[in-house]
Amino acid sequence: METGNFVLFQDQSKSVIAWQSFDNPTNTILPNMKAGWRRTRLNTIITSWKSRNDLGTGSERLWRTRHWNGLRGSGVPVMDPNYTINISYIENDDEVTITYVVKDPSIFSILVLNEMGTLEQLTWQGPERGWARFWSAHTDQCDNSAHCGAYGSCDLFNLSEFECSCLPGYEPQLER
Repeated sequence: METGNFVLFQDQSKSVIAWQSFDNPTNTILPNMKAGWRRTRLNTIITSWKSRNDLGTGSERLWRTRHWNGLRGSGVPVMDPNYTINISYIENDDEVTITYVVKDPSIFSILVLNEMGTLEQLTWQGPERGWARFWSAHTDQCDNSAHCGAYGSCDLFNLSEFECSCLPGYEPQLER
């Protein structure tokens, strides 16, 4: 399809889809592709490859995205209102998904979870015919999945203490 979705149809009439790549992502999210959890369909979760040459999926959770503030992921400040893509985040009883569209149809841009576990927005460069990184997420230690522990809060701008502090009602625990 023109969207980049590879679709296999059940028959010649193209009325019944047997399989489509948008429901079976690897490490890449294309424009208009929903990624996340859906009650009525497959979970469309992207995973990184083991390496550039090994397409096997990674199994270790390295980082998590920060909360969605209504306009962007809070850990990606480059996503301002003049940003090159419009991102839609949906969270309800039936789904928790994210999708995006590119504002300028002459630009081809994809989101890739690379083998290091970093989410990158890559944009195709015309004359050079190569991918250029526009931004990446997983930029500091607060993005690491277990940096402050299960009940910890991470704040890089906490100048009076370490970046990790306990959530209200919890006390620090010494490791033995």
